[in-house]
Amino acid sequence: MGPGWFESVVYTDFTDTRGEVVERDMPEMRSGTDVERYTAKVRDYLCRQPENLALRKLRSGKSLTPADLASLEELLARSGVGAPEDMARAVANAHGLGRFIRSLVGLDQQAVQEAFAEFLGERTATASQIDFVNLVIGHLTRHGEMDPKLLFEAPFTDAAPQGPTRLFAPEQTRRLVGVIKSINDSVATTA
Repeated sequence: MGPGWFESVVYTDFTDTRGEVVERDMPEMRSGTDVERYTAKVRDYLCRQPENLALRKLRSGKSLTPADLASLEELLARSGVGAPEDMARAVANAHGLGRFIRSLVGLDQQAVQEAFAEFLGERTATASQIDFVNLVIGHLTRHGEMDPKLLFEAPFTDAAPQGPTRLFAPEQTRRLVGVIKSINDSVATTA
């Protein structure tokens, strides 16, 4: 191709075979709310509510009362994010309002560290044990709760290839799981 190849003029003679254009009314179609967008918007809103007492209790791992849950539900309703059915679906998928919100805002790292302080302070812990517990603390801080079964999966098995049962004595492993469960259970209401 030499210079000027793009300067050639091309003529076409097309005949429209589709026929006449006709406008049609389409029924209103509501697109479903993208779950990731919804949760991102709720997370953003909740992060801008640092003074809400129920939210602070949730992030600190303290037990919630029915009044706390009512306050959190009102907080979400005031956010204006999504439709009520979006919130209902997200809460049902998370198995409760407290779990849903905590999965978005996580836990305060200091509160999680305090929950594990007694566990680690019972006797002198090895560097490997401390690293393992720090992985657990990091997971709880980010996600707000943890299924103890995850202790036997990566990244925990990267620190302890056969899980915590090889790193800790049986009683210590039970106590480790107990601390995790108590943190998980703190989102349930108390009378």
